[in-house]
Parts: sequence; structure tokens; C-alpha cells
Amino acid sequence: MFVWRNRGHRCIFWIRLQFPGLQFGDPVSALGVDLRTFDDEGNSIVGTPGELVLATPTPSLPICVWNDEHGTKMHETYLSKFPAKDSVNKPRKFALSNLLTSWCCKPSNGLSQPSSGVWAQSDEAWIDPKTKGIIIIGRSDNTIKQHGERFVSEEIYWAIHDIEEIADSICVAQSNGAGDGRAVLFVKMKNGHVFDQEMLTKIEETIVRELTIFYIPKVILPVKDIPYNLNGKRMESVVKKIINTNTLPK
Repeated sequence: MFVWRNRGHRCIFWIRLQFPGLQFGDPVSALGVDLRTFDDEGNSIVGTPGELVLATPTPSLPICVWNDEHGTKMHETYLSKFPAKDSVNKPRKFALSNLLTSWCCKPSNGLSQPSSGVWAQSDEAWIDPKTKGIIIIGRSDNTIKQHGERFVSEEIYWAIHDIEEIADSICVAQSNGAGDGRAVLFVKMKNGHVFDQEMLTKIEETIVRELTIFYIPKVILPVKDIPYNLNGKRMESVVKKIINTNTLPK
């Protein structure tokens, strides 16, 4: 789903002339869109960065994804992070009778099956408690929690981008199952350079200098290559899933 403030049938932000403009943000969500930010437990929060969600269905959302007959991929990607809840925080299952359309799939039997879950597309946002304006911070699936600190992988990339021996890198979070975890950094060395203790120390000292000591990944390992998708983006979500589940995604 395209998240933006310009006109479009999938937009969840909107420009309202009755509201003042906001730098780096949007003044209001689109009409009929129950846009919120959730914490890790699925509680609605304001004034604190959280997961951007649509708490109830809207007719313009996709009903399925390509080549996903039973809706498994659709549910795992967008609807599995938070259970559906109503305004009094009770579980609720979306069905086609709720609105003109719902989040559903069309399996091989041709019947639409309602999915239970709140739409979350891995975006982190902040809602201003005073104006209710919405600021998109970035991707939530590359957010890392370590030593009580919260940062994103781009900060690590920025910190080490001038280390001439490194050709590329990818940094992801590995959870400990208790709400915290550690950063894991994989680096691809340039031809003619090796990853040794001296290189490890250089990476750690560079991160301390550019950021703080709390940003040093707990694990730093060399790899032969860094995975990218067809759009030229690092496949952080895939690597994250591998190191957290010890399984290869289908």
C-alpha cells in the first residue's frame, strides 16, 4: 500500500486546507482511515514512536497479493503482527460484513476468507499529541533495540561508510525474546582485504566515534556477499528472519 499524502485510491494521508501545514509530516489521516501508532504489545500510543497501523479495514486496501491463493503470504506480511481489536481493546475478527470490503484472500475454491489482524506494513511513525499530525520516521523492520537503545540500521551504514576496506554491509536485529536483543552486522570486504581483529577494532572504534559505544553491534561477522532485492534494497527482513528463526524463508 502506498503511504503518501497526495491523491490516490490507496492513500491514508491527506492534505486538508483547514489544517496548517507541517514540516516533515502530514496534518491528518485520510477520511475514514483509523490510523494509529502501536507499541510492541499492540497498545495505541501518541507522542512516542511506534508501528504505523490501520486499526480497521478500509475499502481501498488490497484484498490479496499476487500468486497467493490461500492468503498465507498476505496474512504473514501485513496482518500477523497485531491481533484485531476494537475500541475497548477486545479481540475482533474482520469479516466482509464489517465494511464494503475487508482484508481477505481468494483461495482456489473462490470464496473470500476474512483475515484477523490489524494492517501493519512495517513503517515507524510518530503522532504529535497536540496537533495529531503524523510523521513517518522510517521502516520499523530495520529498528534495532540493544542496551535499551533504539536505532536503525541506516545509522550503522552511515557510521562505517568511509571505512575503505569495506565493500558493503547489512545490519539486522536479533531478538532475545524478552523485548530486547542485539545488533548483528555482516560486512563484505573489498578484494585484497581481510576481516581480522584489527579490522574488527577499526569498525568498533569508528562506530563509537560517529555514534556512541551503545551502537556497537554485539556480533560483527564477514560474509561473501550482501543480498539485495530487485529494487536494489538490502534484504534486511530476510536476513533478520534467518538469524531469528534459523530457517530459510520460502
